[in-house]
Amino acid sequence: MDASSSNQQSVCPPSKEKKDLKEPIKELVEVLEALLNIEFLQHPLNTTIEMSNKPMMMDIANLIIGYHQYTSEKEIASDKTIHEWLNIGPDEIPPPQTIFKQLQQPHIIVVLSAHGFASYMLPLMHIRIYHPSPEHIELTKPDTTCSIEGYMNVCYLYTTEEIFQARIAIKTEANMLSEVFSYKIKIRIGKKNSCSKLDTHAKPYQHPTNLSVMICNIMGAELSTLQKDMKKIVQTYEPKIIILTETRTNSIEAYNLASEIGYQQVITEDPINYNGGICMLSNLRNLSMKELMHTDKEITVDLLKI
Repeated sequence: MDASSSNQQSVCPPSKEKKDLKEPIKELVEVLEALLNIEFLQHPLNTTIEMSNKPMMMDIANLIIGYHQYTSEKEIASDKTIHEWLNIGPDEIPPPQTIFKQLQQPHIIVVLSAHGFASYMLPLMHIRIYHPSPEHIELTKPDTTCSIEGYMNVCYLYTTEEIFQARIAIKTEANMLSEVFSYKIKIRIGKKNSCSKLDTHAKPYQHPTNLSVMICNIMGAELSTLQKDMKKIVQTYEPKIIILTETRTNSIEAYNLASEIGYQQVITEDPINYNGGICMLSNLRNLSMKELMHTDKEITVDLLKI
């Protein structure tokens, strides 16, 4: 049996007619019909698609399907009608962060705009200077999560005393609706008689120490005022760990900032195009950061006693 006949036998066409589909699915079907020049229930492998002048069309289709899937309600997002019709496997739909990145590529924008599926917009301007002023929060629980949207100017100072363990995990998610990243930062601490004994956690410190973590979403790290503001914060609060999100600059700027404010240890994640970017700093006074995981979606560190 040749490959083409094998592929055709693997197709599981949808059982519903287009008129019976839920409205959001029907609208997506009509978009894909026009984009791929095929009709619903007619499988691309069994029809001639004029793709010679449109080599990107299937990639664009997967991008549109993924965007629809990740921005729709759960009931609509889980509908498999489109996948069955086009014989698309789950691995062929890009993850949210990839879609977010592709939606910023000029050649993708050109195709989407030319087909009427997107409109180019000028950047949203924020003509003001943000001067971080930390809001103090006491760490009273073993696990504390800080959720930040990339478009928010926020600054928090988390503190606690007499800890024997500490771990920080930063997870980055692409929010395609607002076209920015969001961050979930989890701080896990262990105190006397409540330390984790799992092998995946660092051993408890021999002697307790205090912890202060400043988290600041800065929306751009290149302004000279940021260095001045960070110096004031360091002089006033002396945070052991500083986490900056939405730096929107490369690691060189992070190291320059660290040098200016006297922090010796630096961990960074570069932005994607115009958004994102993470900088983690330690002053190495009593705690250092040991990387356990570092990807474009997650950074996890254990804080080790020096």
